[in-house]
Amino acid sequence: MGSSGIDKMDLGYLDSSEPGTIATIQNAGFKRMKPAKKDKGSVVAGIKKIKGYNIHITKRSKNIIDEIDTYEWAKDKYGEYIEKPQDGNDHALDGMRYPIYTHFYKKSRNT
Repeated sequence: MGSSGIDKMDLGYLDSSEPGTIATIQNAGFKRMKPAKKDKGSVVAGIKKIKGYNIHITKRSKNIIDEIDTYEWAKDKYGEYIEKPQDGNDHALDGMRYPIYTHFYKKSRNT
């Protein structure tokens, strides 16, 4: 196990928009680290999927807590919230969403 606490045999899903970083991590021996699925609508679908779980966040998870406290949904031109997250301070939440969406989400045949 490395100093990160991650075993080289652990499965993980990483930001697929960073193929160079993924290759570097895999070349370091973490072969089960894979790119996350990022289909159209995957952010909202992943958030909905996460909401179906009981999530336990410790006091030490400062980045997650900060992101949840500042998370915002986008607004339309009339100032009404829409079903689209405001992009920004959500990197730790993305790290939580990637494996949930990639590993567990199954698209219905109608989508």
